[in-house]
Amino acid sequence: MSALKKLKKAFAGDKKGSSKGTTQEVRQVSVKEEPTSSATGSGSFEPAEPSSQAGASLIPSTSNDKSDIETARSLQKEKYIAWGIAAMNGLANIAEATEVLAPLKAACGTASNILEIIQSMERNKEAWKSTIELLRSHFQAFNSQLAKMIDDDAAPVPDSLLLSPMKAYGRELEELLAAVLQEGGVAVDDVPSNFQNLRSILMRAGTTNLEKERIQKYSERLRTAMEKFNVAMYIYMGAEAQRVNQQLLRIESKLASGTEKSSRPTYGPIGSGGTQHTTCLEGTRTSILNDIDAWSKKEDLDHQVYCIGDVAGTGKSTIASHMTHKWEKENRLAARFFFSRGTVDTESAGDLCFAIAYELKDTHPKLRDHIKSIMKRKTVVGASDVAVQWQTLVTDPLALLEGDTFVLVIDALDECRRETRRSLLECILKTFCGPSSSLPHVRVFFTTRMEPDVRPLIENAPSVSLNHLRQSKTEREDSIADVAIYINHHLSLSAPIIKPEQRALLIDRSEGLFIFASTACALLKQCAQDDQNDLLGTILATNGFTNLDALYYEVLRRALPRDSLSKDPLRIVLGVILAAQQPLSMMAISSLLPPSSRPIPVRKIVLDLASVLASGLPDDPVYILHPTFREFLHQQKRSTAAYAISKHQGHSFLAVSCLKLLLQELKFDICGLLASDSPPPINEDIPDLTRKILRCTSSALRYAAVHWVAHGSFMMQNESVCRMMRELFQEKLFNWLEFVALLGATDAFVQAIRQLDSKITDYRKLDTTYLKESDQAWCLETLRFMAHYQPLLITSAMQVYVSTLVYWNRSSLIYEKYGPQYGDNVPSVPLGMPSVPPANVTLHGHTSYVFNVSFSPRGDFIASSSRDHTLKVWDTVTGAMVLSIDGDHGEFLFSPNGEEIISFWDKTIRQWDIKNGSLIGGPWKANFGRITSVCSSPDGAHILFGTSDGIIGYMTIRTGIVGYHSKIHDSTIMAVRYSPDGKTIATASRDKTICLWKAELTQQAPEKAHSFGQESPAIAVEFSTRTPLLLCSNEYLYRIYDITTRMEIFASPGLYRINCMTISPDGRYGVIDAEEDTIYVWDAETGASVGKSLRGHTSSINGVAFSPDSKMIVSCSSDTTVRTWAMTSLMEDDGVEQGHTQEVRALSISPDHRLLVSVAEDETLCIWDVLAGRLVVDPIELSDLDLKHIRFSPDGEVILCAASTHDIRLRSPATGEFLGKAFPKFNPEPSYITELTFSPNSQLVAMTAASAHRGVGWQIIIWRLGTPPKYKHACKAVFSIDFNPYKKRITFSSDSRYVCCNGQAWDLAVKPPMSIQGETLESTLSDKPSLPLLYYHRSLRSRIGGTIRSGTITQDEAEILDLSAGSYAGRIDIGNPPINSYALSRDFPVHTHSIDGGVAAFGSADGRVMLMDFTHLPAYQQAVEQLAGFRSTEVKKT
Repeated sequence: MSALKKLKKAFAGDKKGSSKGTTQEVRQVSVKEEPTSSATGSGSFEPAEPSSQAGASLIPSTSNDKSDIETARSLQKEKYIAWGIAAMNGLANIAEATEVLAPLKAACGTASNILEIIQSMERNKEAWKSTIELLRSHFQAFNSQLAKMIDDDAAPVPDSLLLSPMKAYGRELEELLAAVLQEGGVAVDDVPSNFQNLRSILMRAGTTNLEKERIQKYSERLRTAMEKFNVAMYIYMGAEAQRVNQQLLRIESKLASGTEKSSRPTYGPIGSGGTQHTTCLEGTRTSILNDIDAWSKKEDLDHQVYCIGDVAGTGKSTIASHMTHKWEKENRLAARFFFSRGTVDTESAGDLCFAIAYELKDTHPKLRDHIKSIMKRKTVVGASDVAVQWQTLVTDPLALLEGDTFVLVIDALDECRRETRRSLLECILKTFCGPSSSLPHVRVFFTTRMEPDVRPLIENAPSVSLNHLRQSKTEREDSIADVAIYINHHLSLSAPIIKPEQRALLIDRSEGLFIFASTACALLKQCAQDDQNDLLGTILATNGFTNLDALYYEVLRRALPRDSLSKDPLRIVLGVILAAQQPLSMMAISSLLPPSSRPIPVRKIVLDLASVLASGLPDDPVYILHPTFREFLHQQKRSTAAYAISKHQGHSFLAVSCLKLLLQELKFDICGLLASDSPPPINEDIPDLTRKILRCTSSALRYAAVHWVAHGSFMMQNESVCRMMRELFQEKLFNWLEFVALLGATDAFVQAIRQLDSKITDYRKLDTTYLKESDQAWCLETLRFMAHYQPLLITSAMQVYVSTLVYWNRSSLIYEKYGPQYGDNVPSVPLGMPSVPPANVTLHGHTSYVFNVSFSPRGDFIASSSRDHTLKVWDTVTGAMVLSIDGDHGEFLFSPNGEEIISFWDKTIRQWDIKNGSLIGGPWKANFGRITSVCSSPDGAHILFGTSDGIIGYMTIRTGIVGYHSKIHDSTIMAVRYSPDGKTIATASRDKTICLWKAELTQQAPEKAHSFGQESPAIAVEFSTRTPLLLCSNEYLYRIYDITTRMEIFASPGLYRINCMTISPDGRYGVIDAEEDTIYVWDAETGASVGKSLRGHTSSINGVAFSPDSKMIVSCSSDTTVRTWAMTSLMEDDGVEQGHTQEVRALSISPDHRLLVSVAEDETLCIWDVLAGRLVVDPIELSDLDLKHIRFSPDGEVILCAASTHDIRLRSPATGEFLGKAFPKFNPEPSYITELTFSPNSQLVAMTAASAHRGVGWQIIIWRLGTPPKYKHACKAVFSIDFNPYKKRITFSSDSRYVCCNGQAWDLAVKPPMSIQGETLESTLSDKPSLPLLYYHRSLRSRIGGTIRSGTITQDEAEILDLSAGSYAGRIDIGNPPINSYALSRDFPVHTHSIDGGVAAFGSADGRVMLMDFTHLPAYQQAVEQLAGFRSTEVKKT
């Protein structure tokens, strides 16, 4: 009976008083016979073809019979109601669903039903058009996803993330259905009373007429609901393929430092070679083993590759293992790699390349230096595509092998991740199967299942020796015979005793599959003898399953405890094993299981599954013996609902358990590495660090610290996961950082936080989330924190508690939470510390000067090219270096979509994919001069470039065709730009002209529109996007021209050497570099300066660029750094007053530590109020004095300022006022002063200097300082010394009687001063007014040499280390030997420093000053006590 007829019957029943039976019948029809949709065999839905006449065909337009029209309308309405009933049944399935598949099917059917109704209606056809298209697209999306899920046959996921958005979408469909039925004329009373759900939605909808605006509102709501469902689906499917891309795991987390991570111990249980198999049983596989052995010894360059390609379970891996052992004994094994899906280090092509390189280094001594040099560029190599990794890490080292023929073994290629598998195979075949092999002494042996993506490559490579094991009749017979030997051997060693006829049946049942035979034998061996016959009967029975699936099913059934009423314990344990990112031990699995009312017997379950799981001792890894068992468990049709296991379930268990474990077990100094009288140790210097980690932490904790995000990021719909994640950031972040740094896993940590941040962004688009805005803020701040401190933690994990908070902003999330906890160990920074979080970021990673820099079109990435032969790509938000492309790169451009970079070097053009650094276009050659400037056309179709010989060229991006114009300049073209409308080209040349040209891409010279002459070579030119203005610069000034009138409207004053210029995309601002290391921003229409200048680089700036939104500037410099600058920083006061503009030469701290005086290369002197953090007076110009030395007198009354010559002056500390000359007249006067100092009583000054008198050499000069106001000074002594005093301190004894230098002392009480010896010398050297307690070192790693003994301070010169220390910040030690050490921020390039007691002042290479106070720290107080004890001991000795 048709649906419409049954519906009519329901109407009739309703009018007469419907019977119960009729109601049930109609409901049954509505569920089982959906009128307009049907399920295909695959589970997808086929919508009916839309018909524009569907509604009109039911209503006779030519009939005059009114009853016919009414009948037609009635029939049409009944049809609508039938569709509505079917749709409501689908909506009910959505609303009541507990797993994903059923509601997805229902959504397909419901969307199809609503589509039918809308398409058959006459009213508002135009208004419904967009809704029809929207529903069609949604239907197709649902259908496609449904087909994929059915094809995957994954186990159902209870309480899936998809359910909530799916139900929300269903509610929107319900609202739309009511509106559509109402539009079709269906009223509440038209629906039989027994369909209450349909009547209810019609009652809620009311009778409001549907206008176009209201129809559009329904579409928008439906679109929004679908977007949220798509987000959830993206997250859900991400969990199905949750493995982090190996390339990103290795590289994306390499932060701005560019620090290479040293190789670390592997704490996971499976080594780099993957899961190893046993060798072949003697007497089996003899034919193929002999064949492989003979192949490996042949000098046949036409067949360097041998492949075993067959189905799973045929023994391919065992053969590979057997031959590997044989070749290893013969010293012919190059390297081996066994792919193993489910383990993060053995499942991608990148894993293989790195593992082979490491094995070659370890097993072939002659390759060690070569591979070590490669690993120094691990960041660059790892960021490259598979072809580059294969060439660099495999092919090049193999080419250096010397000796006989070597074999490279690769097992289970099919287990390699799909996205890198084909590329890897292409590399293998290209290397060994080409016309001329580059490695004639190497053979490759690999095994694989013949997957669709690899089969054509293997079968179409004629030089590959391919063996299928079971393809021919002979091969199948050999396999069966080998299986028979295997079964007879294993079943004869011990019980069970199997009869010969039973063995024959088992051999027959195996069908030549070794995996079946080995699993069956293992199961029979572990079975109790009383159960052997029953088990054997089950194995031999045919029950509809495939042989292997039936066997696996029996293995699982027998692993269940006999008294167990639930399969949950077994499923939970297997779920954890399947979801784990690396194999876990039984102890780790026990620690990571969810809470249970009864303990789960993990050890018993694992041992009972010994036929499918490999395990040993409780601390040994548990892993699945064969991939077919993993596939069996994941596919519901194979394992049935009884044993099918969802990956999501395992993620759920592990997410909660990992977080709980981290919160419970992470703690300060988890391995007990700190000592009360020693600084935080260097990681590499800790003896037996690996052993200490293993002793002090559990394997479960080590796993959780590195991998919890891989599970938790897919469980953010779980309230407890969100809450515990919040606790981890707010209570245990520093403990977590300490631990991952000790594990050597900071790269994995950064990648995990990036993944977590991305997932939080997705989840927060959903309505049902327990996440907060602060959760994302913690992720972003943690990433920024690591951008600053990852290199420090790689060097010393314990420094996270000591140095990181020193410079971190006091208003940040991290400082607010962890400052109170660890602040007692943090020195204060009263001067030079920003009061607001730094908006500007320095990107470290290049090792030579940086040529060029640019933002991507979306502003999410920054790219930079350098003389270090790399092009690097950085994440704009976090500063992480996400890609490094090897090679020569100068100018470059992003493609309009931001997915490629086109780089130019000399005459060569290349196109790169920024996702993986692979070369996707070129190299193309330009047949003219070196390319010096580039730009893209406004439509992105062409690239224009200028050359060193004055030619302008172009390239069509789509085709890569390079064209050129004739010579248009007499010298190098420094800049070329398109106008916004693409009709005009501007060029700037070293021939001192800036020209405008008509933009016509032909082989002829373009027509010149105008030329603007310049006084010096033109450097840059830009079009304004707001007004018809042209901005340009030559080497010394910048100008603005009106393009329309050709008139100059602004010219800047002369500046020092301009290298680069750009304009903001919004046309408001121009930017130039000047004074080599300073950036100036100016109004692009008026030329007026905007805000303050931007300083930070310490060498010349080579490139500047704006972000697409004009809110950020990026610059690159010869100081090897890239810096980002927020436009807001031009106007905002960061709380740090700027005194100097160039590098600081010298510093001095007042005795009471309240004032700091500094002099700089810009010939200014600044006096700072330390407590207030600001200048006492404006910077004082010193144009007539090249100061090199500066000192406060001990009484704080005067400041001594000295040039390197005899010009020495006095100034007032309060005002900076000049008080007079400070040096008496000598004949001859000293020519060069190396050091000077005050006596403790402030009356004498001593200095070391070179005499101007020939033959005199080095001298010590002492004079008595005059008193104010006339300051008449008197010479006290001048005497020669026999050593060079450069870098040697000169000091007085505490009573000012003796002067000391270089371990010698002179008595000033006699004339001339007399050198003293013996006990008097020792006593004098120890009788100094103060001994150093703080020591500055340029390197974080170096240790102080020498200790305090016998009254000799061997670190006197520590305070006057080389002032040309460069840009490395270094560290400060408290005490000698050090009690504690503090790393200085690498964003503060130290150029000079001064230490007084417990206070240290630093001057930077970019003109900043900073003062750090250590006096309140426990370590400093301890150092003071140690020094007092030392002095007491020395006094007693004297």
